[in-house]
Amino acid sequence: MWGEFTEKLCERFRERSMSDIIEEFNKLRQVGDLKTYLKRFEELRSLMSSQDPHLFEAYFMSSFLSGLSDDLRPMVKIIRPRTTGSGEC
Repeated sequence: MWGEFTEKLCERFRERSMSDIIEEFNKLRQVGDLKTYLKRFEELRSLMSSQDPHLFEAYFMSSFLSGLSDDLRPMVKIIRPRTTGSGEC
């Protein structure tokens, strides 16, 4: 039990390089529910934006859409969302 706790703690707070974050962001795919995907996407997006505030919204939109499940992606593209943030489409 203690070993599992320390492993999870180290995993959560270990130092990660920007290249690790970029790689994870670029490989992010929805494999479960949308809420879990969206939460992880926003976490990684925040890290990416903090390192490079010049990244365009179009980059994040494209990344978000490409990571959606094959079933959901076409339905979301139909509504032509303009931002990945909460609020209007």
